[in-house]
Amino acid sequence: MGNYLQMSTQQQVKALLDLGWTQRRIAREVGVHRETVGRYAREAVPKPANLIAGSPEASEQEVQNRPNLIAGPPSLAAPHHEFIQAAMDKGLSAQRIWQDLVELQGYGHGYLTVQRYVRRLKKRHPEVADRMEHPPGEEGQVDFFKSRATVRDPITGRHRRPWVFRLTLSCSKHGYEESLLDQKQLGFLRAHEHAFVELGGVPRVIRHDNLKAAVVRACLYDPDLNEIYEAFAKHWGFVPLPARPRHPQEQGVQERSGAYVNDNALKGRHFENLDENNQYLRRWNRQIAALRIHGSTRRQVLTHFLEVEKPALQPLPAERFAMFEAGTRTVPRRLHRSRLWLLHRSPPSGWPAGARALG
Repeated sequence: MGNYLQMSTQQQVKALLDLGWTQRRIAREVGVHRETVGRYAREAVPKPANLIAGSPEASEQEVQNRPNLIAGPPSLAAPHHEFIQAAMDKGLSAQRIWQDLVELQGYGHGYLTVQRYVRRLKKRHPEVADRMEHPPGEEGQVDFFKSRATVRDPITGRHRRPWVFRLTLSCSKHGYEESLLDQKQLGFLRAHEHAFVELGGVPRVIRHDNLKAAVVRACLYDPDLNEIYEAFAKHWGFVPLPARPRHPQEQGVQERSGAYVNDNALKGRHFENLDENNQYLRRWNRQIAALRIHGSTRRQVLTHFLEVEKPALQPLPAERFAMFEAGTRTVPRRLHRSRLWLLHRSPPSGWPAGARALG
């Protein structure tokens, strides 16, 4: 039986394919098998047939550019390319691949044919361990972290540590930060909007660290996105991409950025209210953070943002997102559970006809 993904994951894979991401990268980021991503890619664009270098059909340019082009004479193992590539992705040795080919595929040739073919594939796709590079306008990383500053609580009158929302653009490392008293979804989404407006555009992908405001159920390979956050992402035009649990490298830009904000801007400070805190953060960003020379890019953050990344951001939509609440209610007469859409204002076009306004 084939591996069928949930609808939200299918949409995520297709959206990343539309952005031009490679199948290998999408499989790694979303947490699905590369062959599954390949199936969705083939549905959109037919996969070209393998060519052999030196054949009349293959030009010199195709030898360099076509990913399915294998230099040299055809190998006896070539008909089993997909099986061998999938086994290599799992880290299996050439000896193990040959054994599985004989047992599962009825392969009738020797081990050396498989060994030579595996070596060819490794030369085409060498494994490189390097830091992740991000094209301008492609990705922003979002996280909440506990502030090291304190703010006076308007209800109790005591000082408490608020939460800090931080969105960091992965290419230029420019960002936006905002202090909040809680991690509720309304404040989380509005902080997104404030960041997009402040930056003057929207990145194509927003990666977040499985926050409750964005994810219903965190899972290693298939997290369930919150339906309100999905609608919010669609309105603003970005692809939400939860970071997989126990994969801190996927959120590396944001983790370092959050620590920088806490240590450089907030540690040891006290504010009388949230507005004073956020005014200070905006001033600190403008006068300190944006003018620093970043250690990764070796460029001034603001200059890199204005010259390279801001022109690549997607434009802002004409209207803000119409906030709504999605809840499960029990209907006594029929004794079943149904979904109710409760909106803070009149429902926009496309929402259910029975949506009820909150007033």
